[in-house]
Amino acid sequence: MTTSRLAADRLDITAVLARHAYAADHQNEALLRQTVVPDARIATLLDALAPAVDIDELVTLVTAPAPGITRETVFRNPLVAIDTNGAGATVVAELGFVELELLADGGAVRRQYDATSVDRLVQTTDGWRLAERRLHLADVDVASVVVPADRRTLIEQGAGILTAAEYLEPTGGTGSTGGSGRTGGSGRTGGSGGTGNTGGTGDPSELLDVEAALAFAAFERDREADAGTGTGTGTGTGTTAATLSSRHLVSNVKVVADGDRAQAESEFVRTTLAETNAGVTRRRTSGVELTELERSADGWVISARTEYLKSDASTPAELDDTVRQAIVAGTTALGELVVPHPLALGEVTDARVAIRELLIRYSSVFDQERWGLIGEVFAPDAAFGDEPAGSGTSSFVDGAKALYHDRLTGLHSIAEPVLRVDGDRGWAYTDFTTIAIHEPADGADDRLDRLRSGGFYVDELRRTESGWRVSRRAVAFSSSVRDTIDGAAELRPQIARTREQLGALSPAL
Repeated sequence: MTTSRLAADRLDITAVLARHAYAADHQNEALLRQTVVPDARIATLLDALAPAVDIDELVTLVTAPAPGITRETVFRNPLVAIDTNGAGATVVAELGFVELELLADGGAVRRQYDATSVDRLVQTTDGWRLAERRLHLADVDVASVVVPADRRTLIEQGAGILTAAEYLEPTGGTGSTGGSGRTGGSGRTGGSGGTGNTGGTGDPSELLDVEAALAFAAFERDREADAGTGTGTGTGTGTTAATLSSRHLVSNVKVVADGDRAQAESEFVRTTLAETNAGVTRRRTSGVELTELERSADGWVISARTEYLKSDASTPAELDDTVRQAIVAGTTALGELVVPHPLALGEVTDARVAIRELLIRYSSVFDQERWGLIGEVFAPDAAFGDEPAGSGTSSFVDGAKALYHDRLTGLHSIAEPVLRVDGDRGWAYTDFTTIAIHEPADGADDRLDRLRSGGFYVDELRRTESGWRVSRRAVAFSSSVRDTIDGAAELRPQIARTREQLGALSPAL
């Protein structure tokens, strides 16, 4: 089996964009400059309403924030279209940015910006580089928030877990992603995308192709909702509201392919802004989706899809006129954008794909509490945090159960990882976001507590006889805020049904 040129380029392109986000978040100027061409023009969510800037201006913007401020840029759902001559590529993706400011009085302010990015990359002698980024704003959410005391401590400790630069910097090198060489080559028409996949069985190329189909379908559903051709957005009172923007993120894709049919399990977070007579409402829904696909002449297409809900909350959205107009303009521009259906990539075998699968597999084990499968993720002697030696997976499971002892359900998704592979060793930096639903501390029946967190993993990996395994993991939280969800009487039985239904899914997923 060979690695097609198209597949290798798709992996290289998404790797460059993931490194670009990492470099901006951690003020790594050298790596940031290595991800762009010298005359690049880049729009940034650090100033979502400002025009694109050059690389020098971008470096100024990402200069270390004030003490007490953490930043996380999450790059997801990339749809990659490579030019027929192979010299350039266009990527449509979802970009999120969260900034948390911990205040001296114990309070905190959380700023979240979501957008669809349209990137133009070019092939240089040093590999793929970002030449232009345009942003179409989807949502802005700025609010005073509650950060639980134990999570505040974890966030403050997380500032010290920035050794990823050492792991990701190859010896005497320039921050490349490593990986295998490329041979063979298929035509460069069309493209692919996805969000970091995992798999049960089958060729790794099937995993990349299926996740591309899911990301494309999510993008098309968003455009239908934005255009008013979808089913509309319920306000929770039996009425229907006009949709200002819709953003459906797909992550943690796991695939079982059998001939011309495939089954995929993935996690989703959907955010819609809807306008009613009373103002703008923001609705965030999350859960798991089970999708059946069939192979067509142009690639995989969806034949059936079922959602399993984990969280659903609606709140008023406070948007000033300038932000609202920017969101409407972005929605209009995306409606006019031509995004090609992702074509098949061709056969691929690559350590980077295998590691991405491993990182996603962890999320399913954690969310569905399949602790008996934890050995498929971590090496038997794995070490965690700053442990001098591996204490094994039992300590991890004990710690996870203690931290989430009162969790009713949770959703745990990761973004495109930044990877380096050197023979049988690997290093990874991966952004994560989590949504955890808990019973409220005061025992109230009419609401539930919701904990929304973000952060990153820094992993060392090694290839074993059983495949790649994480040998050391450090975890840092960049944000963790608590709020409440009304309508608990309806959501509690839905959560119970979802747990039962997910428990009956195929173990292969």
